[in-house]
Amino acid sequence: MLKNIFKLLIGSLIITLVIGSIFFTQLFDTNPNNLSKIYFYRWRSIPFNNKATTFLSYVSNNPQIDHIYFQKIRAKARGGSNADFPKHNFTIELKNKHQLAGLANDDDWILGASFLEKSFIRNKLSFDLFRLFNSKHKAPECEFTEVYRNFKYHGLYVIMERMDSKRLKINKKDSAACIFKEPPIFIDPKVIVNSNPYKKNDLYHQKFPDLTKRNKTSEIEELRKFIAFAPDSIFDKKIKSYFQVDDIIDWHILLLFAHNDDGVIKGFYLYKKADKTPFKLALWDYDNTFGRDTDNQPHLPGIINWERNILLNRLVNSTTIHKAD
Repeated sequence: MLKNIFKLLIGSLIITLVIGSIFFTQLFDTNPNNLSKIYFYRWRSIPFNNKATTFLSYVSNNPQIDHIYFQKIRAKARGGSNADFPKHNFTIELKNKHQLAGLANDDDWILGASFLEKSFIRNKLSFDLFRLFNSKHKAPECEFTEVYRNFKYHGLYVIMERMDSKRLKINKKDSAACIFKEPPIFIDPKVIVNSNPYKKNDLYHQKFPDLTKRNKTSEIEELRKFIAFAPDSIFDKKIKSYFQVDDIIDWHILLLFAHNDDGVIKGFYLYKKADKTPFKLALWDYDNTFGRDTDNQPHLPGIINWERNILLNRLVNSTTIHKAD
């Protein structure tokens, strides 16, 4: 009995401190309408790979959007090569849908640390441009927020939409629907590349459907072989049933404009909404652009090596498709 009362008192004290700290922050913030704020409360570090129980508060910078005073959520740190950085990316799953930083209502979000990309603008600029090319193009909506961990300032973050079945409008009931993250589909099939080294036998990083329920590896491998090896006459005739060529042109233009050599073969989601729809690309991870290379050095002068992308290479060199368009 006493133990339960003690737990209740401690819990009440923590919630009181949290809510009080939010009001205190708002009262003494000299620029309260600048950026929204996210507070994480978890005594241990937020783990990688599996989501763990975490507590969150959200201070809105928009009077029309409610605060979240104290909510139990699920969260995990994310990123392969970024795991050793002191500032981690996070995936968060809210209890209920909420507008964060004025973005559309949802309960699943990405918090990008942008630890190496100090301008914080390259991803957002690239994504916004791609959507401006065509309103049907998919790329994450992004805004900025400040993150605190256990009341300690943790830095500026980018709130990003997840490229999941909800936002890509996948028909989950259609057996042809699928999502792959950065699959090596535009690389010569003779080159063996594993886009998901953290999961056995998932060479193409299948996000939907669940790999154990419906493995679509063979279908993607057939498409990869078609792009690489189909005779010109068959390729020119059938490629439009697989992709909308105008979409690929827009993607190619953005790669050249942003000088995204890294994005020629990755930095995108490949998805198919349903059986009668073509494969499409949604952008992802455009921080090595606009002058910044992977090692944080300036880009080398000259045009990016887009020729190593077998789809772009074949489309550019196809005289039949050019005449048809």
